[in-house]
Amino acid sequence: MCRYFIALAVLLFARSASADVFYKLVGYQCDRENDRIVISYRGAYNEDGEAMVQSKGPDEWQPESLIKSMRDRDHIGELETIHRTCKLKDGVYTVSLGTSPGNFNIQGRCGAHFSAWVEIMRDQQKVVPHLELEADCHDVTAPVITQVVVEAGGKEPSRVETPYDEFYR
Repeated sequence: MCRYFIALAVLLFARSASADVFYKLVGYQCDRENDRIVISYRGAYNEDGEAMVQSKGPDEWQPESLIKSMRDRDHIGELETIHRTCKLKDGVYTVSLGTSPGNFNIQGRCGAHFSAWVEIMRDQQKVVPHLELEADCHDVTAPVITQVVVEAGGKEPSRVETPYDEFYR
């Protein structure tokens, strides 16, 4: 009987000791059929997050995968920026996507937090200026931008904002 309780205690402790992992993807879609560009930012915990990453498309990236190099074991060196072009009816758009580390010292405040940013230009003019998709890692009141849509024809870009606690649900 004592062995049973010890085994149960070990099993319960092991389950409660495992940490949740939150996965994120930033994506780009050149939707010529609807004459628009769609930027997506999504996330999920644990198995759902793993499945999301496993099924990601060729134009989706985990923000932390855009670290090009480390300066040393604890400090990020260079970051990679993704550049894509999309020809819509009113011109050629250049989309830039990148990662936003919470801190270049990965052991420091927000060091394990990675977000993403987007910038969209058409004919050398900014349509979407540099836009961070998440705020500081400790700002739980700011919404997370989960979608940015740019439509041809000079329409104002639109975006979808999701409350922090809903994004990290």
